[in-house]
Amino acid sequence: MSKKRKTLEEVFNRCMESNNLTFSSDFAKEISIKHNFSNHHDLTHIERKNLLPKVMIDKDYFVIRLGQGQYKFIKGINDYYHPFEKIDNIKDWSYKKNILDELNTSESNILSVINNQGIIQDFLYGDRREIPNVYNAHRTGHTFKYKLKENEITCDQMQIEIDLTLESRGRITVFEAKNKFSENFAKYQIYFPFRKYYDEYLEGKIKLTNKRDIFEVDSCYVQRKEIDGISVIRMYLYTFSDKNDICSIKLLDSCEYRLIPN
Repeated sequence: MSKKRKTLEEVFNRCMESNNLTFSSDFAKEISIKHNFSNHHDLTHIERKNLLPKVMIDKDYFVIRLGQGQYKFIKGINDYYHPFEKIDNIKDWSYKKNILDELNTSESNILSVINNQGIIQDFLYGDRREIPNVYNAHRTGHTFKYKLKENEITCDQMQIEIDLTLESRGRITVFEAKNKFSENFAKYQIYFPFRKYYDEYLEGKIKLTNKRDIFEVDSCYVQRKEIDGISVIRMYLYTFSDKNDICSIKLLDSCEYRLIPN
């Protein structure tokens, strides 16, 4: 078992014993030091449910961030993690490989490649000639409340990481990218950025300048894996039918692109 899992397992067991499922960053740091886990801030970033400690899986608990160094264990793993849907639409994508394409396997490079090669434009807009406005990776904070089944979660200056944002004619698409295939993902990865932009529009911070534009926000999850020497890109487009409910996730489209250098 990894140091991270051992640390989270002990934090969970102690919280269960004390009948208090909320804990602080200081408490996480204390247990992290005991297990020689160097980054206690990363302790609660569990992107796939199979990365949870076995005891949490067996008892059906996951962990959420509340912001300002506060965290909480909640029951109902499948309410927080979403399975990737089967993709039926598969395209072979012939392209001329540029000198920096896939020079490394970072999420940033993957997003750059599929943007430069017109794959993003094909997937989102159905036209590789579309030229959206591009906003690169950044971190931001946001205070908001959201529903998770019977729970109402309050987030206080939640730190949000956004890999990429595109905007075209009032439509905002946020991206999460991973250099691996997985069976499921934590919904917060695409819900928090979605919610940030949606709330800023309602608050008047985002203003449409063209009367013909229509405001909307969606979230695109990108996965990349090399198979038989070929990069395979899986793209999933989601929205949330109720902006206040993280469980209202809805798949809008999906496609697998197989990059064939010519």
